[in-house]
Amino acid sequence: MKALYVNAIWFVILIVGLIGAAVQRHTSLDWSEMSDVRMNYDLLYGSLAIYLAISVYGLLAKRNWGYSLSVAANATLTVMPLAIFVASMFLVYPDVGFIELLKISMGNLAVGFISLCFWVWLVLSKEKLSSFGELHIKKNNETGGLVNVTVKCKTNHEMESLGRQ
Repeated sequence: MKALYVNAIWFVILIVGLIGAAVQRHTSLDWSEMSDVRMNYDLLYGSLAIYLAISVYGLLAKRNWGYSLSVAANATLTVMPLAIFVASMFLVYPDVGFIELLKISMGNLAVGFISLCFWVWLVLSKEKLSSFGELHIKKNNETGGLVNVTVKCKTNHEMESLGRQ
């Protein structure tokens, strides 16, 4: 359960950051000259904030789709900063040095790294299975230390009643 709640807190922090960035864009004089670009940023990051809010609701309600959305959001937040950094190296590298690009992109890359950690934590954690079924891991000493893993999934009726609780 810890992974789900910590991931929900991480998404709330990102939502607050996205809202703060939108407020900064609307109060900055530099962005006032580029209202069309500002609108595109607001639409992109606004839709991302809504997506994260839906993921937080799904995680807190312990829904299977909330888990899936959070894994997908963490994957997106991991790949997006890396893609932007690599694209900027090809677009502006001759004019702007690599170290300067790295300094500029460091905040985005940090968000990507943290999201990568949550992505791996969610995928590797047993909490997903324990919420939607039973997971039994038993070490068998007779077979040289091999591990037997048994997963018993809940029925649809049990899943629906679990979702309502």
